[in-house]
Amino acid sequence: IDPSHMGPDEMREEIRLRHIEQGFVGMKPYPQMALSFEDERFTPWWEFGNKHRLYALTHVLGAEHTGGIDAIGRLAERFPEMSWLIAHSGSSFAYAEQVAACIREHSNVYAEITYTWVPNRCVEFLVEAAGEDNVVYGSDQPMRDPRPQMGWVAWADLSPQIKGKVLGGNFQRVLDRAMLPGR
Repeated sequence: IDPSHMGPDEMREEIRLRHIEQGFVGMKPYPQMALSFEDERFTPWWEFGNKHRLYALTHVLGAEHTGGIDAIGRLAERFPEMSWLIAHSGSSFAYAEQVAACIREHSNVYAEITYTWVPNRCVEFLVEAAGEDNVVYGSDQPMRDPRPQMGWVAWADLSPQIKGKVLGGNFQRVLDRAMLPGR
């Protein structure tokens, strides 16, 4: 859904088609829209997501116009029933610390770790700083080969139980919360 090119009626129809008819429980606003994710034109989508406990995978790294991590924190407060995933949280320790700080303030925010390269021990850092329940694996597949990204978790110095949470358990909890009409 792109509120920079869609009017309210088009957005409502797209919400109906994608979420109600097709059953998508995820929302992925792209930073290429050049809008802050707090722009009021997003509000009908976020309200729908909040009502149905959907998740949003957000890209704020290198896209300051989106409002950044601070905007995700404010949106997490405003729409507390949604799950907010911050993509590429494992890109650097500095970024990971900012994401972890947001998560510590907002339990409905998650660190999604995918990135072309992840610094050694950054996954362990995120688990320690953000909590083992708020870190999720991502691969950017099919654009990226998932094997190295899987390896960052598989070879991390974490217990098998925590690896299980990161590799699927935490995201399964996010999916299990979604409540679309008729599903």
